[in-house]
Amino acid sequence: MAVFSVRRMGLKRELPLELLYNVIDICAQNSSLNDLKALSLVSRSFNRQARKHIWGHIELPTKGAVRLDRDGRDFSFLVDALSTLPDISSHTKSLHLASHPPTVLYPFLRKLKFGRLQRISIHGYDPRVPFAPSPASLAKLARTNCDIRTLKLSNFRMNPIAFLDLVSQSKLHELRHCTLDVINTTFDDSWDDYLKHPSSEVLDDFIEQRTQTQNVARPSLTSLSLNRITNLPNAAFCSALFRHTHSLFNISSLQRLTLTISSYPPVPLRHFIEVIELCCLSVTSLTIHNWQDVIRSDSTLIATFVNAIDVTFNVYDGASLDIVKYSMELLLEHLAALKSLKRVKFAVESFKEVNFLSQQIADVLAILCREVPGIEEFEVSIRSSDAEYYKCEQRFVWDRERCAMVCMTH
Repeated sequence: MAVFSVRRMGLKRELPLELLYNVIDICAQNSSLNDLKALSLVSRSFNRQARKHIWGHIELPTKGAVRLDRDGRDFSFLVDALSTLPDISSHTKSLHLASHPPTVLYPFLRKLKFGRLQRISIHGYDPRVPFAPSPASLAKLARTNCDIRTLKLSNFRMNPIAFLDLVSQSKLHELRHCTLDVINTTFDDSWDDYLKHPSSEVLDDFIEQRTQTQNVARPSLTSLSLNRITNLPNAAFCSALFRHTHSLFNISSLQRLTLTISSYPPVPLRHFIEVIELCCLSVTSLTIHNWQDVIRSDSTLIATFVNAIDVTFNVYDGASLDIVKYSMELLLEHLAALKSLKRVKFAVESFKEVNFLSQQIADVLAILCREVPGIEEFEVSIRSSDAEYYKCEQRFVWDRERCAMVCMTH
């Protein structure tokens, strides 16, 4: 990327500062971090705006610190350097914490101060690991950033009550977007005891404590993504998360819902039935991953999303086209009940090349489009990733006039 002097171009006097800032903002969306660093050297005004993007998102611990620690070398100078930067507290809006290695993460969390975070992501947290940050310290980090609107927790291993308390103590009043991705909260790290622990009495005590807490947060989410929360089928645990009037989250006005099902470990669609019952009337955008693992009796739950406008179903298959065809047919049986439907996407990732869609599928699509005349777009994308056809991608769009699927890309 070429960098020109503002003075030599005469831009300093002829262009308003807002336009120059817009140029930097556009570059931040489409250019690399090195380009932004180069822009920051053009002038002081460029530097101020570029630094907002350079430090807008940071990941801790830094890769440099992890490398130094792996080599047995001191990395404290990196911690000290970051802790003295005013950009961290004033410009950082997004923070990702990787919990491993905890001995490297801890010094950063102890010294760095954040005050304007809007998005926080925590990966791989287990408080039982030596030197891992305490749940109280993570809750304090979230609590001191009152504008957090997006939260992602992934690969957690915690006692279920400790997990609920961590979220509760974070006081996420402004939270709107939440992702819970692989949250293992079972009593002994087993998938077999999620219905027994924690007991309803223990969860009732947790709710009672929340009712006595001042300034308790129960944010109204607009988007929610769930994948393998082990205790979710436990009715009392699910109630503490979503259903109770003093639960952690209010999903009664949820707009976008993403669910991931699985055959192993077993996470059938019915595991989310209480969540679906709470938000099915408000959801307008629905995404389900691993649709090939759904069973016929669970597939009827799709028909409850009567106000859905956009639906996306992903299929991951390494076997044959038969599974793809069956998954589509099973889905199309229930989509006709969604009278507000406008856009449907069926995405397939296969380890074998998929060259065609059967006429049977095309016939079902024709029936669907007649029964739901409001459908504006029906897309089927197929990505093959075997050795011979690596990343071969095909995209089919339904043509109403021809009543056929038209291949758009290869």
